[in-house]
Amino acid sequence: MKAGDPALREFVKYLTAVHELYPGGVPLGALSVQEENICPTFVLHGTLPVKVLFVRTVADPAATPYEHTEGQLLKAIVEKGLKLSTAGVAVLQRTNAMSSVELLREIKESAVSHVIFLGADYLHILEEAGMNKSFGELLTCEQQRFMVTFSLNEILVDKKLKKLFWEHLQLIIPELKE
Repeated sequence: MKAGDPALREFVKYLTAVHELYPGGVPLGALSVQEENICPTFVLHGTLPVKVLFVRTVADPAATPYEHTEGQLLKAIVEKGLKLSTAGVAVLQRTNAMSSVELLREIKESAVSHVIFLGADYLHILEEAGMNKSFGELLTCEQQRFMVTFSLNEILVDKKLKKLFWEHLQLIIPELKE
């Protein structure tokens, strides 16, 4: 298998999906490919600096963030909700294989003013870092603002959540105009 091979990508997606079943992991040598050829644990889409960074968990971090149904929803959130262009935000797409320490380091280094975590599973990452806040509330830490809200899939599945999601965004919008 070579880097970019569709079979390798599918295999990496499978390993990502079942990684919790194998806490010891799979040695890279057993895959007979170099580490850089494996699907990355995260990809930052966009050019820093920006005011808003969306963080979401996906199967393929390298995929374009504004494609498919979830991506179209994210684009509408950015353009119609936040009144920003997609060039004015960044999207960090990660797999569950990315450690919370690595994630928080990347976010801190980004120096983005507002970070929106899409999905309740991010609450535990903030708690591990000593930042306790409720779902949908803004938290300030070292000149960065954080919020955990619904994932795009949750909003698409349950239309009632769209209103709550919008209420969460309302907390950030005035700060983006400053």
